[in-house]
Amino acid sequence: MQYETTLIEDEMLYLLEEQLQQDAYNLVCFTIPFPGNLFSALRCAQFIKEKYPTIKVAFGGGYCNTELRRLSDTRIFNYVDFITLDDGEGPLLRITEYLENKIGEESLERTFICRENKVVYADKTPNTIFHHKNLPAPSYVGLPTAKYLSFLDVMNPMHRMWSDGKWNKLTISHGCYWKQCSFCDVTLDYIGNYQNTTADDLVNKIEKIIAETGITGFHFVDEAAPPKMLRALANKLLERKVFITWWTNIRFEKTFTP
Repeated sequence: MQYETTLIEDEMLYLLEEQLQQDAYNLVCFTIPFPGNLFSALRCAQFIKEKYPTIKVAFGGGYCNTELRRLSDTRIFNYVDFITLDDGEGPLLRITEYLENKIGEESLERTFICRENKVVYADKTPNTIFHHKNLPAPSYVGLPTAKYLSFLDVMNPMHRMWSDGKWNKLTISHGCYWKQCSFCDVTLDYIGNYQNTTADDLVNKIEKIIAETGITGFHFVDEAAPPKMLRALANKLLERKVFITWWTNIRFEKTFTP
């Protein structure tokens, strides 16, 4: 973090500042899904702390949920104020209430903070839990979708699907219906806590996202998409005459016939 920034980092920070100057923010949040995203998130957080010291910074996402569960090193808090674990809705709600002086630190949920040079895990129980069926459709307002490039970087057709075309992201179910793979984080909430919704609810969300983005391609980002829900969703799309292109990850099993 002490090294001079590179050309790519300078461009990233230029774009970040362009966003920061559009409004007066008191909280900026970074989703860090993979280890490869950590450094750039830290760079952005470092920039915010240097140039906009009144803005608070929060980290969350898959990397935090899996790799930072036993966080003890206080140095990361030179750049970030809050690090949340597992589903973010409850922790973020509490963080915003805390910043508005509605609650104290003791009421934060699933959130690491630094106090008196020690890492503290604030987790008031019972947690505020939002069931999958009660969540609204994700909103992609403000994403510059016209600037996203479609490109073929490797010949692997699965890899091509990640980068060739534009995909709205949506989750069919929360968690994994199988949760028995030995290589997977089956004990963590995002895998072990399986929750469903209805096909009607999913199609309602799909229609809302299409109206917002103008994009009819969908990537269902489940760990392993549940066969029964895929069938119900497909039938509901046909019934309601909603025409989309979609892809997802599945387990190979007998339910999926030719």
